[in-house]
Amino acid sequence: FTGIMVYILSMWTAGVTQGLMLQAFNERGKLMYPEFIATVVRIVPLYWVRAAGGALFLASFMLMLYNMWRTIHGAPLPEAPAPVVRRKEHFDDGTPEKRHRRLEGLPLVFTVLSVMAILAGSIIEILPALTLHEYANLQGKGEPYTPLEVAGRDLYVREGCYNCHSQMIRPTVPEALRYGKPTTAGDTAWDHPFQWGSKRTGPDLARQGGKYPDMWHLRHMDDPRVMTPKSIMPAYPWMLRARVDFQGLPKRLKVLKQTGVPYPPEQVANASALAQAQAKKIADTLLAQGGPRNMEDKEVVALIAYLQRLGKAGAK
Repeated sequence: FTGIMVYILSMWTAGVTQGLMLQAFNERGKLMYPEFIATVVRIVPLYWVRAAGGALFLASFMLMLYNMWRTIHGAPLPEAPAPVVRRKEHFDDGTPEKRHRRLEGLPLVFTVLSVMAILAGSIIEILPALTLHEYANLQGKGEPYTPLEVAGRDLYVREGCYNCHSQMIRPTVPEALRYGKPTTAGDTAWDHPFQWGSKRTGPDLARQGGKYPDMWHLRHMDDPRVMTPKSIMPAYPWMLRARVDFQGLPKRLKVLKQTGVPYPPEQVANASALAQAQAKKIADTLLAQGGPRNMEDKEVVALIAYLQRLGKAGAK
């Protein structure tokens, strides 16, 4: 219990502290902490408190398992109880059986009703996404992701980047000053699924495109602390060595087309070649900015293509 309370209180304190810092203004009416990393540095000690609370909880859980094992191991074997004859509509203590209990005795009926309840909740969740085009203005929101950007987005999802970086700028003054124009539904019309989210261990990336040069992103993925001192982001050096699956891109675009993304047939058929051509341009840019050679088939290039696209309507 102590571990859980320490963990929850530290998490709550860190969230409130960072939230207040992100909304703080100075006497000139400007953001007191314009850079997100400045708020992260302040709450790092609370992360260690949270880790201590988690360790206490884990230790208590292991102690519970040990106590259970000792209790079971040392308990005498019970004698077989005498059979109890009772009426179907009553429990062992004689209390009347409830209607729900009787329903559980009808497996087919109970299954049908359970499925109906699940479908009702699922329809409420899914219907807005299926009818988005009816109430959201999607005109002028730019072209769908290029094949290379699709590959980069898949890598973004694979590595769990969305767990720490949201892509949703809220309609508040501090948000707009720090990240730009608030996010609308049309901004992520071609995302399946969208990456809005609400968790921010790192800054929002909704309008990340064009903020930094390609070489910045490459060095940041290789070692985040080189570009952002005291960053708590993990490094992803394997993305500078692993190769992109260009051959699988036509199938990915074909699936996205089935969800409503307006890819022309020729773009789907030539997805691999188009992705390789865009990757070659980014690799040449990296080389011109002092980067390594032979990066045109590496995963980091695809991720850079995706990050440089974010928030840039009409980018190709």
